[in-house]
Amino acid sequence: MESEQLAAPSIRNHRYRASAIPGWFPAPRFDSTLAGLADKASINFKAFWFICMLAGIEWFWSYCIGLKIQQVNEASLLLLTPIAAALLLDAIRVPKRCLLAANFLALWLAWLVLGALLSYLAATLNFPLFDETFSRLDQSLGFDWVKWFHFVASHPVLAKLLSAAYLSMFYQIIFAIMFFSRPDRAAYGGELWWTTMMALIATCLISGLLPAMCAWSYYKTAEELNVHIPHLMALRERTMNVLPLLTVMKGMITFPSFHAAMAVLLVYPYRNMKRLLPLALLLNCLMLVSVPTRGGHYLVDVLAGVAVAAVAIALYRCTRQAGRSVAFIPAAPPLGVRAQSGGLRKRATF
Repeated sequence: MESEQLAAPSIRNHRYRASAIPGWFPAPRFDSTLAGLADKASINFKAFWFICMLAGIEWFWSYCIGLKIQQVNEASLLLLTPIAAALLLDAIRVPKRCLLAANFLALWLAWLVLGALLSYLAATLNFPLFDETFSRLDQSLGFDWVKWFHFVASHPVLAKLLSAAYLSMFYQIIFAIMFFSRPDRAAYGGELWWTTMMALIATCLISGLLPAMCAWSYYKTAEELNVHIPHLMALRERTMNVLPLLTVMKGMITFPSFHAAMAVLLVYPYRNMKRLLPLALLLNCLMLVSVPTRGGHYLVDVLAGVAVAAVAIALYRCTRQAGRSVAFIPAAPPLGVRAQSGGLRKRATF
């Protein structure tokens, strides 16, 4: 078994306290009553504080460029509903797993909304397009994008398989919310959320500095899939003045590929789980292969996405080793080891 584990000194009861925020942000102080309420319902205040900071930065950015954000109230309600549900569930003494699932759901909804908005804001930077550069880099690596695209298109079974793998990302996140909501696995779910958030912020900002249309547009293939192009051009030209948060968002990121980053990050939490690791590896390897044709990405987009994921994991590990853990709750014991105290006496065999 891998020696590196999400180590914790103890898991002596189910009522975990909120964990620390990444090292470059100081932890805020909360009123003891509020902190106690959060502790009862497994609310991670540090993660939600980080989300509020990111939301504030995005609001200020949109204000400075004259982009009006609509449906803010609806988005806020969407994010707060799982938290309210957690408080209600705690009041009626439901299992801890339900509380953790509700809070993970709120965190992932925030990730989805704020990530989409950040990708739109990054597109307004309007730097020169790098499609030609990325195409040349692909060729220097010996990768013929058009040839690969037509090869996949000429094999319908392969095309459907890769399409299903590409679309599996959100289904894998839903599975992770449920699977990692068990108290002795929750630290791995927190690890997945933090590394994914780091990767999302990095890919959005890099895509703003090194923008591209996409391989579909550059090579003039599958142009019916270029549904993001009108929004991208409107953002670059500053002709889009209103942005509804919950309705019209399209994928803006070309370089680096966020799907490629997720293909790595969705495997990492299962590294110590001998039954699930092979399945996660197989599915996400297929997703990685699907990125050029199903996502309209250049090969260098894929390689850069993998590099972003590696940096996110390394950053997470560095903050944890420095004693400033960003885990959702104190880490679980090594999988396969029996917990020694109340309520967690089942073996974690996954």
